[in-house]
Amino acid sequence: MINKSEIGVLIAVRMKSSRLGSKAMEHIIGRPMVVHLIERLKRVRNVEKIVLCTSTNVQDKVLLEVAKQEGILSFAGSELDVMKRFIDAAELYCLKHVVRVTGDNPLTDPENIDRLIEEHIAGNFEFSKSEYLPLGVNAEVISVDTLKKAYATAEDTSLTEYMTTYLKRPDYFRILTLKQVDSFFEGKAQIRLTVDYEEDLKVMNLIYRALYPQNSDFTIKDVCSYLNNHPEIMQINADVKMIPLPQIYFKGEKKYNSKLIIIGSDTGNNFTNIVKKIRALDQYDIIGFIQDGGDFQYSLSEGVPTMGLISKIDQIDLNASHFISIIKDENRSAEINELLTLKGLKRVYL
Repeated sequence: MINKSEIGVLIAVRMKSSRLGSKAMEHIIGRPMVVHLIERLKRVRNVEKIVLCTSTNVQDKVLLEVAKQEGILSFAGSELDVMKRFIDAAELYCLKHVVRVTGDNPLTDPENIDRLIEEHIAGNFEFSKSEYLPLGVNAEVISVDTLKKAYATAEDTSLTEYMTTYLKRPDYFRILTLKQVDSFFEGKAQIRLTVDYEEDLKVMNLIYRALYPQNSDFTIKDVCSYLNNHPEIMQINADVKMIPLPQIYFKGEKKYNSKLIIIGSDTGNNFTNIVKKIRALDQYDIIGFIQDGGDFQYSLSEGVPTMGLISKIDQIDLNASHFISIIKDENRSAEINELLTLKGLKRVYL
């Protein structure tokens, strides 16, 4: 049974950004991006509270004004410690579960959020995430008690801007991964619908200009159908720099000097077994997974951050000394071995 009063959408948003300054207030077809996001979130049926969650920095006062104008709640907390900000906001508004949304995702999908909340509550999960939708469409549902548990055991709270990296750990938490069952979305996970760069903003304006005037409640299916008919739009931001999720640690976790990446084509049982074998070696920090084709999605598997596609290796910040290939095709594996060796990485064999 869903108690809507105990569930709230928390929007993590600040004016400061290292890549696209003040992006929350950048205009998409004449309105601030964050206003479009709020409008979409008002369509979520399974929550009563939407909270714009920003910082006490004076630059962020304009965001508090936006929340007031749009008729939603707001909270100003720690500037750098985002997890603490969320915990404080959740306690203020008496929430037991929060939906995490970020201000740079103006196409966050309300239908996906409703389904995720239902599955999260029904299964009594601690952390729930959806995958295989375009980047920038997904959201996460988190138990507030779980947030507090993760915060208490986090080694470096300055990294909690990436709070869900602390939660995508099946060795610590009960996790639901909700995969899209709609075949329409197959192959769509590589579409970039988030805003970090000017190129992303241009894509958003083109999408909104085409769809919003006809139907302000347009869906992600509408977006994908439009992009299917206009593939040139996806090329606008196809080559922007991909910044993978950082490696995080809980207190007491062992660290290693040797940093290793895994190259493969899936994150199924084989991947799980490989990760276990590498950890049993007790020699390497596994800092990321790079996918060789397939349905790429920025996420974590077995606590390992996905970093991008091997076809876009030159756009990925590699900070590794070693790699393991789990590609079955020997010729393809040899190609990648040569590529990464030229980049100075050493291959590890199991």
